[in-house]
Amino acid sequence: MIDACIRLLLVLVFSAAIVPETMAWTIKISFDDGSVGAYANQDQGHNGFHGAGSATRFSNEQAADGKQSAKMSWEKGHNGWALCYGRVTFADAPGARSLKEGDELWVRAYFYFQSPWDWYVPGGPVNKVLRVHTQYSDGKNGGYISIVSDSRGQIVGGSEVAPRPRGYQLHYYYEVDRWQCLEMYIKFSTQEPIFRVWFDGELILEDKYKNTLGDPTALADKSYIGTAWAGGAPQDQVQYVDALIYTTDIPSNRDADGNPMVGPIGWKNK
Repeated sequence: MIDACIRLLLVLVFSAAIVPETMAWTIKISFDDGSVGAYANQDQGHNGFHGAGSATRFSNEQAADGKQSAKMSWEKGHNGWALCYGRVTFADAPGARSLKEGDELWVRAYFYFQSPWDWYVPGGPVNKVLRVHTQYSDGKNGGYISIVSDSRGQIVGGSEVAPRPRGYQLHYYYEVDRWQCLEMYIKFSTQEPIFRVWFDGELILEDKYKNTLGDPTALADKSYIGTAWAGGAPQDQVQYVDALIYTTDIPSNRDADGNPMVGPIGWKNK
């Protein structure tokens, strides 16, 4: 009887220990309760990024959902770092954690690029739009899985994780003066990787061959909006970001091919 009780206790303790690793989590960022003009981060409990650049502020000028968004004010010639960026660190959110081999993540965000807007990239091939960062177990950079742009405003899927980094020219283009929905899905794996990108609910990229982790012990720890304009922005210009969702919980929405996705606001399953 005593042995049976001890075995039961050990099972319960073990089960409790593994629950945090198996529970799904969701991070939602609406920017709706921040003071207009303040940094668009979570200082004083505001619903914003975990870290934001000095030109990334709460704004009520545009909103994809609710009343506010994050406004990023690019300066001509500036590369954006420390100025136009938002960071979401998974382990900084209650109940969330870094993601490991076999984990899945959906990321949905809305973007508004205000005219006059210019996508020209004078010093490099891309401007960073939405990225998920990976790192090795020793803390070294493991590369990004990204949605970026080229000099023509083309949506480009990118991965720096596998040994031969690759950009995917998708033949879809960002638009100006309207809210557009970008979403990515990543299954983090060296054995069964998946990387998908949707634009306004339409699947425009699926890759099941390129590794999404550098090795089986690597982790995905955070995400960035913005951060880097190669060679500096071509002019002073403004963009807005809103309605961010990061989730490891399989969404109920489906795309036209039956793939789970968060989907655009108000999405109706095909």
